[in-house]
Amino acid sequence: YYFTGELDGTYGNGMPEELKLTDEAASTALLGRGKDMFGVHCAICHGDSGDGKGVVSHYFGKAGVIVVGLHTFQQGSHPDGYIYNVISNGKGNMGGYKHNLPVRDRWAIVAYLRTLQAAAK
Repeated sequence: YYFTGELDGTYGNGMPEELKLTDEAASTALLGRGKDMFGVHCAICHGDSGDGKGVVSHYFGKAGVIVVGLHTFQQGSHPDGYIYNVISNGKGNMGGYKHNLPVRDRWAIVAYLRTLQAAAK
């Protein structure tokens, strides 16, 4: 699950055990790292809040390309493992980040994205 986002051929929900999120300090540190990595790698297209209104989306929109807002990617319809896979391998116009981001950082982005979604409600 840690490396693929999949459990027995389907995408899973929740953070992998390998992240060792055993206390609040570890979870807070992971979210902080996720915020930093989201800001560096994701916000330029998806916006600081994940609403799909980043700087690049303004220019892509003129070319007819839509940058997805991430608030609709809820755990029920898009499990954590699915989000991890998209970050790793890309989808549509988005390239993958598996060669740019370590596994732990990709999971940190997933965790941070979930906090953005919760804040948007």
